[in-house]
Formats: sequence, structure tokens, C-alpha cells
Amino acid sequence: MTKQIIFIVITFVLLVPTAVFAQEGSRNMMEEYCLKNLQDDPQCENFIPKKIEQNKIEQNKIEPPKASNPFEDFIQFIFQIFQGINPEETMNDVSETIKDTAKEIPQIDEIQTQIEEKYSETLKGIEENQIKLEKEQKISDEKYLKDIASKIHVLINEERTTRGLSPLSWNPTIAKASVNHSDDMANRGYFEHDSPEGRDFTWRYSQVGFTCSISQGNWIYGGAENIMYTEGYYGVDTIAIQSVDGWMDSSGHRANILTPYFKSEGIGVAKSGSEVYVTQNFC
Repeated sequence: MTKQIIFIVITFVLLVPTAVFAQEGSRNMMEEYCLKNLQDDPQCENFIPKKIEQNKIEQNKIEPPKASNPFEDFIQFIFQIFQGINPEETMNDVSETIKDTAKEIPQIDEIQTQIEEKYSETLKGIEENQIKLEKEQKISDEKYLKDIASKIHVLINEERTTRGLSPLSWNPTIAKASVNHSDDMANRGYFEHDSPEGRDFTWRYSQVGFTCSISQGNWIYGGAENIMYTEGYYGVDTIAIQSVDGWMDSSGHRANILTPYFKSEGIGVAKSGSEVYVTQNFC
């Protein structure tokens, strides 16, 4: 607190005398003008002696007290304050105050570092949250697709059992081949039994280490395949029912579903936006 008072006082000492000296200089110039020209200008009344006959004063009359000059009084007050103060110590105190204040103000490098750290923390939080949302969405999508495949499997066996045929078992290895084909169609935007390279389901079986060989009389069957494409945001049951109904309305797909000597199947579902691709393989 003492350092702050000293700083304020120094400021007044530097500024006030300038105003006092300016006022005093102006007064001297006016007085010189009036005395030199002996003007009757009313402004000169305070700067030149009045005529003798108008300015007689009794010798025993007491002179009125001289008017106080507020600027001179202030200078005297400042002088009294500074009596006994060591200028060198005062300047040292002011210097220390400035240094202490400067230490309390963050430097530009520190501010930049703080901003960068805060930005990095915020960006990291956004990225982590985005990764979390993507994982949750992926889990949700995977469950959605698996639920469709499971529902189709149930509906297929209902079609078989109502006609006196044995239900098909679920073959996870075949299902891998089915998923691979559905993913490929969704990713590359085609809807065919054969890939753009001309590879059919028997090749996809081989890629997952599976071979299908069913002997029926003079014939050996290597399995079969049904595919379905649906566009739109639909629930699990809707897509499953549309797929099975569509296959049952097609003679070739219907024949695959109702083939008596097929014992197992695998189903894979994939999506791209609102497009859903379903692959069903038999053995």
C-alpha cells in the first residue's frame, strides 16, 4: 500500500508544477503588458497600481492577508511529505513494485502454452468421444445385422417344417462366406452372385476353408446361394420377412430353400447407408 501511495505522489509531483509554472508565467506576461502600456483595460486592474488619488491608504491601516495560492500550498504539502525520504530508497521501492507486478502478469509464451494445452485437451476429448460413438454405433450395427440373419434363419425353417422337411442347422463357417459376399456387395456397390472378378460362392467357401459335396444318385451338389437387396430404414422383422417372402415368390430361390438334401445354411447381412444386402448359402 505504501508503494502505491509513493507512486501516486511522484506522478502529481511531475505533473502539477508544470501547471503552476504555466499559470505564473502567464501572470508575469500580463503584468508586464499592463505596466508598459498603462492600459485602462479592466483586465489590468489586478496588475498595475491604481492612481495615487484612488489608492491612498492610511498608514495605520492593516494590510489584508495575502490570498492563498492552492498550487503553492500543494507544492509545500508535497515538500513536507518528502522531507526525510531517501530518494534512492524510494526509487528502489518503485522498481521492486514494477518487478513484482510484472511477475504477476503471465508472459506471452505462457499464455500461448496454456491455450495450446487447453486446445489439445479439448481436441483429445472430442476425438475420444467420436471413437466411443463410432464403437457404439458399430456394435449397434453388428447386432442389428446379426438379428436380421437370425430372424431369416427362423423363417426359413418355418417354411421347411410346414412342408414336412427337416430344419436346417446353422453353420458358422458358411455364414462367414455369406457375410464376406454381402460386405463385398455393400462396399463395391453391386448386386450379383458372382463378384466383378467372376468368383462365385464355391470360391468364397474355399476362402473360409469350407467344402460342400453332397451326393445324390449320379449327381454331386456343391451347395447353393440366394441373395436379396433391400433399400430403406426398416426394422429387423420387416427386412427378414421381405427377404424370405421375396425368395419364396421366386421359383429358383424357393427350390434352394426347399431342397430336401440340404442340411445346413449360413446367412450374412451387410449394409451401406440405407441399403441392405443379404446372402444365404446352403450345403
